[in-house]
Amino acid sequence: MPYFITDKSPDCPSWATVKADGEVMGCHETKDDAVAQMVALSIDEDMEPGGELRITGEIPGYVRDAASKGVALYEDGKAGDGVTDGTVREARLMASGSITDDKVIRANAWVARHAVDLEASKNNDTGDPEFPGAGAVAHYLWGVDPLNPEPARAWFARQAALIQDGRKMTRIAGGEPAIICDIDGTILNGASPIAATVQFLDESEEDVYIITGRNESQRAETERALEAAGVEYEELLMNPGATSETLNFKRAMAQKLLEEYDVVLAIDNNPSMRRMYRALGIKAVTVSDLPPATRKASTTMETRAHFVEDMEIRAVGEKMTFRGYAAVFNSDSEPLPFIEQIQPGAFSRTLKSRNNIRMYVNHNDSALLASTRSGTLRLKEDSKGLLAEADLPMTTDGRNMSILLEQRIVDSMSFGFSVPRGGDKWSPDGSRRTLTEVRLHEVSVVTGQPAYAATSASVRKLAERTSTDEQVLADALTQLESGAELDLAQADLIRGIVDQLAPKESKPDNSLIVAKQLLALMEMQS
Repeated sequence: MPYFITDKSPDCPSWATVKADGEVMGCHETKDDAVAQMVALSIDEDMEPGGELRITGEIPGYVRDAASKGVALYEDGKAGDGVTDGTVREARLMASGSITDDKVIRANAWVARHAVDLEASKNNDTGDPEFPGAGAVAHYLWGVDPLNPEPARAWFARQAALIQDGRKMTRIAGGEPAIICDIDGTILNGASPIAATVQFLDESEEDVYIITGRNESQRAETERALEAAGVEYEELLMNPGATSETLNFKRAMAQKLLEEYDVVLAIDNNPSMRRMYRALGIKAVTVSDLPPATRKASTTMETRAHFVEDMEIRAVGEKMTFRGYAAVFNSDSEPLPFIEQIQPGAFSRTLKSRNNIRMYVNHNDSALLASTRSGTLRLKEDSKGLLAEADLPMTTDGRNMSILLEQRIVDSMSFGFSVPRGGDKWSPDGSRRTLTEVRLHEVSVVTGQPAYAATSASVRKLAERTSTDEQVLADALTQLESGAELDLAQADLIRGIVDQLAPKESKPDNSLIVAKQLLALMEMQS
């Protein structure tokens, strides 16, 4: 039976720690003291604390009156042998206006199960000399008037349904999913990474919060050890006090996270800590009991590219440093088919995490240019958007990209992202989407994108004028503008459009002339 706190116990002048049936475990001057005892008892018995013993809505007068009468009949010695002290204590609480969710659900089941008891006249007829029988007294104690049971039955049924629906919604309403993880004996064994944990955290989509008993004074060395182990996390929460305060610290941090996140799992090698997490309603496991990691591999990553007007490339010693906006706020996208905008602040949370963000060429992870973990990629939000600054490597990809950027042959950027639950807003008709929060996976310098903003509009106009499929035309033009080789279908498409739109006396078939004319025609359309 879970433990609760209440300020309505008739046995305590202020706050009390009680069982669900009202049995007092201790009286306290403050609510915090009552909470501390509730949690300690719950941890000791490996159960979830019940929280504050509360009024479930407004207990109807007929339930309170029935419970009060049941207590009086019990004290007169008219109850049957099956009535427990707990039932009487709960009846007293109901009579005073307090009832737990657990009691409501049990009462709903009890009245349904014992409806047959009221078929006996000694339990439903005041004219019967044996009234009230033991069954009638039991109903009173459970808050049900045996002479008119339907109102109480209906009330318990409604309240039980509401409570159970609310429990189903608890995790949905709790926010984004998160994992809590300890360090010593969980992520690290001494200085060595524990591979199973590191792999699990890497493959899991949930945000990772590391809560450790290590003292705050060890932060620098702890961050280095986690980086060396390859662990990515949102935040490292370290104990500001003594080792003896570890349990209280971890509990306080977990409670704080539960106010915002749906904490789906805690990983800790300490049995006391696991009991504490379970008492808070969090599934807690050791490394050997880790469930299969699930979602990161299946996360849908979206990408958005845009033309960068103020891209900068400069030499710093022997290095080439790139600077440009990977995303711009409050700017309408081209139809996707919906129109999309990124709201200022959309990257703020993801940038605070310790996740390693990488910069690629064309989202190709084999063409790595920089990373935040190495310090070669620096990302920040400003009033304009997501600013990226990268020290390009002295590799073939890095050198080639330096030249392409410097000569403005490449002038577009893109970012790869996913949208957490609640991270976007849609217009009623679904035509507009606003990104309010995103998880940033990577940024890229991209080739093969339109060289200027009007190009996409020009493609649409050109496709409409020539009765051409817009996407097919866009693909062909992307190849053309990037200098890549066209396939036969793309070459035929471009020649056909030039033949259709060029003056009749000039029908070139030279590919270079075709390209120049088509680009000139596109500028005329914009």
